[in-house]
Amino acid sequence: MISGSAVQAVLFYGMRGSGKNRLAQILAKAWLCRQPTKEGACGECQACLAFDRKRSADYLEIEPVGASRIIRLGAISPTSPEDDDYPIPAQMFLRTPPLAARSRVVSISEAERLNPRAANSLLKTLEEPPPYARFILLTESVGAILPTVLSRCLAVACEVPAGLVGFEDWALSVAGGAPGRARELQDHAAIYRRIYEFAVSLPRRSPAEALLAAEQFTALADSLQAARKLAARAADAEALQVLAAAYRALPDARPAALQAMTETHRRILGNANAGSAFDALFATVVG
Repeated sequence: MISGSAVQAVLFYGMRGSGKNRLAQILAKAWLCRQPTKEGACGECQACLAFDRKRSADYLEIEPVGASRIIRLGAISPTSPEDDDYPIPAQMFLRTPPLAARSRVVSISEAERLNPRAANSLLKTLEEPPPYARFILLTESVGAILPTVLSRCLAVACEVPAGLVGFEDWALSVAGGAPGRARELQDHAAIYRRIYEFAVSLPRRSPAEALLAAEQFTALADSLQAARKLAARAADAEALQVLAAAYRALPDARPAALQAMTETHRRILGNANAGSAFDALFATVVG
């Protein structure tokens, strides 16, 4: 059991929906638990109950922020002028021993989004952590993690299980076989299936339909925003991600179109105007 070992940093990697977030929660709770068993956290001590209520003073979760979805230095180091974006930098959080738990746990989602300064600052913390410190990193792109950071973590691959049942073909195709992601898609099948069917129709469209396709995709993104109660930019980015995943699985998918979808996704996250970005995208994709 990792929770009872000398390991201080674990990196879970795998595609979206592969279960890495659930594993991270299980490990975090086990590391916090004051009386863990061989199976993990006891679920009854003060530390476990606080974690379940999302009120643990000994657990710090770090995620990308801003339109660029980057984890900046202020998330790790208290010496940065960017600290206002984060409740407390990890290094400052770790200066204090656990208040109610067995360890202090720092969890970093989308760890590949650490910018170089943040990654190097994290490396220094991983090299000489206090004895009570524990780290959990999660990523879909293990190759984008700074090698020296990766070398200081126990890397755990979260693989998609074979023989999945109970999922529709279109959802598994878009999810790349990841059960968690497929379940998320099927939970909102009314809108996600429409985006999938839109993607399937693209190779059959003529160049004259480019503007119409952009209008239709905008409407789909708006519907997704309403169905999932997302912010507009988040809905646009999610719709693009599903579009690209569905299109990528087509036998007649064009690499140039996929590259355009990836670039448009990057531009949307970078605060580009969605209308203009979609017009430019479908001028490339259609026809």
